[in-house]
Amino acid sequence: MTVRRYRAPQGDGELLIEPSISSVINSLLEDVQHSPAYRTPGQNVARNEVLTLAVEYSRKLAQWAGVPASQISARLNSAELNPDLIIATGHQPEWFHPGVLAKNIAAHAIAQKLRQSGKNAIAINLIVDSDELDDVTVPVPTGTREAPQINPLPFFTLTKRTPWEEVRNQNHLKFDQFSQNIFEALKPWQVVPAISALKMPSADHPSKHADVERNEQDSLSPNDARLCDLIASVRLQWERSEQIENLEIPLSQIASTRSFQFFLLDWMRNAVSHCHAYNRIVQAFRDEYGIQGQQRPVPNLLIVSALDHSAFPESLNGERVEIPFWVWNEPEEAASVERERLFVRHVDQQLELSTSRKIIGYLPASPDDAEAAIQQLSIWAQEGLRIRSRALTTTLFARLYLCDLFIHGIGGAIYDQITDRLIETIYGQHIPQFLVVTATLHLPLGEGFSATMADVRRHQALLRDLEQNPWRHLPSCEELSSRADLNHQMLCRQLAQLRQERDLLLMEQKICDQKADRNLPRRTRRQKNRQRYLRLNEIRRELLTIVSPQIQKVREDIEILRQEVAANKILKSREYPWCLFPVEDLHRLVTQIQAAADFAIQ
Repeated sequence: MTVRRYRAPQGDGELLIEPSISSVINSLLEDVQHSPAYRTPGQNVARNEVLTLAVEYSRKLAQWAGVPASQISARLNSAELNPDLIIATGHQPEWFHPGVLAKNIAAHAIAQKLRQSGKNAIAINLIVDSDELDDVTVPVPTGTREAPQINPLPFFTLTKRTPWEEVRNQNHLKFDQFSQNIFEALKPWQVVPAISALKMPSADHPSKHADVERNEQDSLSPNDARLCDLIASVRLQWERSEQIENLEIPLSQIASTRSFQFFLLDWMRNAVSHCHAYNRIVQAFRDEYGIQGQQRPVPNLLIVSALDHSAFPESLNGERVEIPFWVWNEPEEAASVERERLFVRHVDQQLELSTSRKIIGYLPASPDDAEAAIQQLSIWAQEGLRIRSRALTTTLFARLYLCDLFIHGIGGAIYDQITDRLIETIYGQHIPQFLVVTATLHLPLGEGFSATMADVRRHQALLRDLEQNPWRHLPSCEELSSRADLNHQMLCRQLAQLRQERDLLLMEQKICDQKADRNLPRRTRRQKNRQRYLRLNEIRRELLTIVSPQIQKVREDIEILRQEVAANKILKSREYPWCLFPVEDLHRLVTQIQAAADFAIQ
């Protein structure tokens, strides 16, 4: 496995795009020339299923977000989609930083340029609502430039980690209040956040469950809405104002398609071989990157012999194999839920599904009974059973069945090197490429400080040398004459005597080290060495009184440098949510990425 490393850009307005958009577009245009052999029938079915759902969800989301009908593209009003190329990206439905937003912008820009090249291309964003929501605050800077602080501003009330798709609003979130709180917090910085320019959701929400179609007249209030849809609708409103027309689809909807269920069923039937291949590839990744332990970048899949007999009295022989999917049941209203690992065991021509605590049910194992297995999965889903892909299998499905190009940030790009090898090893298919895109924007909080941790370390080294070797830093007689607290003439004579004495002591020590006085008794040598050591320390302490102002100054400088470095971490952080940034700064990011795409086809 070839190691590829990426580093987030540090400067304000800097982009990371790797490989270049030009090379990606050229590669896509070459690949599409091989159509129709370029895709399998299964891939075509998956694309049609997902796009049909994405069109409906995107249209409803746009309407609910208050996007004018004139800004809703015709592509979002038609279920008859047959694109030549699909550009995909995805992220958790959180208030992410502009570096993540850059992926959505790039997906739109690339699809637009491909359309200008004569290809029907569509961009789609996967809302990974199967991930858990654990932090219900956004970081907002407060204080002053010299002493900034981070204020965690809550946007929701949550008592326990819960998958995003299960989190309903239920009066816990007041978007208008959240927007106003951000506006007030940034007012001392003279920053007008983008969220204050957006209309907060107020119309009826299109659906309670994203994976259940509902009549358009059967709508719900925002108080019953899914939190991830609320947040996505605000982002979508801004994107439409910049003419970014990506389709949107939650992972929970993708999981309802037959294509995803066949993908899941394949992992269940081939659990043992897929598990071993998965663990080998993950371990090879760890070896290449020098990662210790079995939990990073992802945990190994487990193979266990039996369930806990105390919970299940019946004898359960045979291996249970973990597959990289989450499972849980739809919670009762307002209740939280915890995801669990999914295990599969072959028993009596059936596939036994279980968690670490209980048996879920059984599916027919034979390929001839695939339709019956899919039907049973659909029944379980209607009854509230959630089976969702984990990180690697999410992008595995997307890149294998859905898209021609997947756009990652840095974290996903590093881990998706594992996905490359999984596609090669397990499926033996053409590997769809991925693009790495991220950006750094700094909130306009004023100029940062020039101090760095390297400056702190240099001053710490200087302080140590001042304290241990003060004679290296003694001021000249001219410099001493400016100090009113000292008799500089007397002090200069005293310093000259101390220097001379120190030099003599060091010369004696050197002679001793060269064995010139080895004829002296050992006890005598020890006593003389001890006397020299004590006298040198006395001289050092006397000299410390002379350089004490320098020591005090360096200590003060270190404290100032530390404060400035700490301030820079807040002033120049790239982690602030996109909704805190001025509209002008976000537009500048769109322009930069659009310019990179324009250059690609010149």
